[in-house]
Amino acid sequence: MSVLLSFDEFLAIEAAVDRKHEYVAGYVYALAGAGRQHNLIAARIIGRLIGPTEACGCQVFGSDMLVRAANDFGEVGYYPDVQIVCDPTDRHQLYTERPRIIVEILSDSTRRLDRGEKLETYTRMPSLQAYLIVWPDQRRIEHHWRQDEEWRLDVVVSDGVMALPCIDVELSLNEIYGPSTSR
Repeated sequence: MSVLLSFDEFLAIEAAVDRKHEYVAGYVYALAGAGRQHNLIAARIIGRLIGPTEACGCQVFGSDMLVRAANDFGEVGYYPDVQIVCDPTDRHQLYTERPRIIVEILSDSTRRLDRGEKLETYTRMPSLQAYLIVWPDQRRIEHHWRQDEEWRLDVVVSDGVMALPCIDVELSLNEIYGPSTSR
């Protein structure tokens, strides 16, 4: 018989180990490390968004800050690649609960989870206004965004640009991937 962990027990274990894990309804899953392209894309996104984010009173976090949420299975704790939090009361030191924007950069091991379970979980969060799913190996982003109470999807490719009105920023694929070489 297996014993399920509470979220607080998970946090205590996470603080004591060197490797990051995600938490899903009492179960803990080890995360694989990210490669060069993955890290480069995350750094470019954070670099582009940090100024406008702070200018509107928000904070941007990288992949070491958990998001605490819930899905049909129970409570979850995920480490998104980038998140933006604008709620001044969302100040826990180890996790956020009310992000406005979440970015996940796909990898072979997370592709199904990022586009399935995490998409469903994140879009249930009342605070979330945009969820970006970024392909590391092609110039492609799924831009899920909330309009009123409905979720919309734009697929941005090539030299495309997406608006993030929730922080009043436009983000181009050239800023994320570097200049296009297809010209």
